[in-house]
Amino acid sequence: MTATTESPTAHLADTIARHGGRLVSADEAVAVVEDGHRVMIPIGSQPLALADALAARLANLTGAGVEMADCAVAGNYLWLKPGFPGVSSVVHEHWGGPAVRAQQRSGAHDYLPIPFSLRFKAVDEASRTRAEARPVDVVLVQVTLPDDHGFVSFGPNAWNQEGFCRNATYAIGEMSAHIPFAFGRGHTVHVSEFHGLVLNNSPRRLTTVVEPNDSQRRIAAYLSEIIEDGDTIQVGAGLVPTAAVYAGALDGKRDLGWHSEATIGGIIDLIERGVITGDRKSIDRGLAIAAGYAGNSDQMDFVRLHPRIHTRPTDYVHNVRIISGQDNMVAINAAMLVDLTGQICADSIGHEMIGGTGGQLEFALGAVNARNGRSITTLESRSAAGGSGIVATLPEGTVVTVPRLYADLVVTEFGVARLWGKTVRERTRELIAIAHPESRAQLQADAARLFGA
Repeated sequence: MTATTESPTAHLADTIARHGGRLVSADEAVAVVEDGHRVMIPIGSQPLALADALAARLANLTGAGVEMADCAVAGNYLWLKPGFPGVSSVVHEHWGGPAVRAQQRSGAHDYLPIPFSLRFKAVDEASRTRAEARPVDVVLVQVTLPDDHGFVSFGPNAWNQEGFCRNATYAIGEMSAHIPFAFGRGHTVHVSEFHGLVLNNSPRRLTTVVEPNDSQRRIAAYLSEIIEDGDTIQVGAGLVPTAAVYAGALDGKRDLGWHSEATIGGIIDLIERGVITGDRKSIDRGLAIAAGYAGNSDQMDFVRLHPRIHTRPTDYVHNVRIISGQDNMVAINAAMLVDLTGQICADSIGHEMIGGTGGQLEFALGAVNARNGRSITTLESRSAAGGSGIVATLPEGTVVTVPRLYADLVVTEFGVARLWGKTVRERTRELIAIAHPESRAQLQADAARLFGA
């Protein structure tokens, strides 16, 4: 008798079919995309095979075209290039790299300002669908292989992917054996809920260590003075707060908690070392909570199905009521500019969008409303181009990310400005003191002219 062996792909197809799903090719999966559709790739996903198949389909559409949407785009997708056929518009919910910013600068791409926690408010089950709802026809997401019960996971990157899968007309998943399962709510979908599943064992996305410069190390030292044992921490995705983690801002602390959006490898190391335990958290005690985790291969292996490391969707992680209910909540975020009244800019310089709000405003509001909460804004006193990070007034067109009413602590390499409860004149003195020494004289003259300070 000759033994027969079933191919891994055939076995996978049978497993998926047994649970009411179907394994298809990438071309078959994206065949549902038609002119006039709105197609979304959410934050945390990089479905490369589906993206290539979709680009080929877009090039063959002959009608009004498709609206492509994404958030913090992770791939160099073909439709991001100028004049790509079959695309009526490209909309970003958070800007990606320089190529995307160049497209926005030229007017080719558009931006949708919307808070992470309220992304699906207009189609909330608790209310009727509002007229301003932006329905998604097709969502493309990257997922794990199915478990024994027919569920696939978004791995360590929940974000709002489940919400898009639930709300889209067609949900299409690209499976990879390299995406690890993770614990948490809002990170699994049953295979029967997908229009189709595609196999593409693309490697997991890994991050590298950020090497702090001298200014960032000094900022880290000031942060360490502010952060107390037992605080629950959020660290935004900006370069300065990220570098501050690697420079030791949280080292030596005891029983820190973690409730954040993006989570870098340096934080995963602190969980492994027992610096972050969550044992003093007032909500989700003992758990590290995040919308997404990213690190090197060893760090992601540590995250995989770790019982105290959980993902949550953005309607929970970024919910101001949840954040404000966390005693001793400390939000640490970045700014590009802060003006002398305390207006915090992390979106644009002038009319040019650089990044996007992300979860910064939600965490700032939550932190200042929390019992013993603190909202910290970090920036270097001078930009890479040599301009001052502390300015008298924001350039025309600059978007205010956090209004001055909620400005709390601002940290540069020259110190800490404590703005809460301070008048405008008092704030100018606090901020000028932490500006670059070569900028202080001009800022003082501007403060005298504008505010009589």
